[in-house]
Amino acid sequence: MYVLTERELYKRFYAIKLLHQPMAMVSPSQVNTYFACPRKWYYAYVKKIPVEEKFALVRGKLVHRVCEDFFSWRPPGAMSYSELKDTMVRNAMELLDRHWEDMEISERFGNDRYEETRRMVEHFVHLHGWRMESIYSRYRDVLKAWHFSKPRFTEYYIEDQELNLHGYIDAVHEIDGRAVIVDYKTSSVYQLPISEEHQWQLYMYALLYTRKEHSMPSHVCAQYLLTGQTSVYPVRTAFLQEAERLVRHVVENTQSRDEEDYPRNTGYKFCRYCEYRHVCFED
Repeated sequence: MYVLTERELYKRFYAIKLLHQPMAMVSPSQVNTYFACPRKWYYAYVKKIPVEEKFALVRGKLVHRVCEDFFSWRPPGAMSYSELKDTMVRNAMELLDRHWEDMEISERFGNDRYEETRRMVEHFVHLHGWRMESIYSRYRDVLKAWHFSKPRFTEYYIEDQELNLHGYIDAVHEIDGRAVIVDYKTSSVYQLPISEEHQWQLYMYALLYTRKEHSMPSHVCAQYLLTGQTSVYPVRTAFLQEAERLVRHVVENTQSRDEEDYPRNTGYKFCRYCEYRHVCFED
């Protein structure tokens, strides 16, 4: 008579348990983490091993807050266009200083990277200013230039229960009646053309938006605020279908809580910089 091993018993028990529980949601960044290295995904989202808080991650949150709050301002009607542009820059810098202080960045990490962060915010304002410029040249109206250039949504949270995917879209602009998904990137590592990792992340946001709004965006855009570079790509049905396939693959393969079901990717190009490297090699 065949006797089930302890691991087989555990897996059967867990499979039955899952039938009575909703599958866990994943985010686009989690999907990318899984394809980079399943073991890293396991350490981060199953074992939830704490890691040292890095400046890059904290700064990313800070800059995203600045970008979101930037659009809550309403210019007075009597303002000239040059005054509008000057006020935009001043408001953005005030937001940066406020969030820098509120998040205690100086106390936690020092001020060495403040000027670099300031340049990120300046690039963000300049990128928005170029879009606003084209609208002002058409209407010659300050309020229209500001309001028509603002995103339709900022920090737009979408949760898709059927797909088990959720995420925040940084900004959704409406151009000629079609949505454009924008993602702000604060990382220092970037590729032009856009890296495959970032590209599929954008298409997963487009997938969420399409299923939520029943309307497919025309383009996705990554704005690299450290350099001021942008990468824009068209959205096609085939791209969204492939993004959905990737998401469903990750959801299906991340239900186990057994470490052996999450193999290491020893060829992962950033393995030596991985925050779980020492845990991984100890195992």
